[in-house]
Amino acid sequence: MKEKVEEIIDLYVRPILKDHYGNIKVTKIEDNVVYVKFLGECASCASANYTVDDVVAKLIIENIPEIKNVYIDTFDEELYMVAKKILNKEISL
Repeated sequence: MKEKVEEIIDLYVRPILKDHYGNIKVTKIEDNVVYVKFLGECASCASANYTVDDVVAKLIIENIPEIKNVYIDTFDEELYMVAKKILNKEISL
């Protein structure tokens, strides 16, 4: 399934995002729901939710009907690692 999603993203989504100096990464697919993170200029774009709903999800679901939805993955690995170090008293504030 991930290969099909990546193929659609490569064909239709990335060219649009590259025009705006951005990119997209699929972080996971669970229960036919795709989770993505925006990269580059798109990572801080105020229209990211609109882009996911009206561009990314639309194009993926049109081409892969078994996909139910697409969401922005809000998990931040770097922030998680810092919080873990604080909780383990490896660093202090």
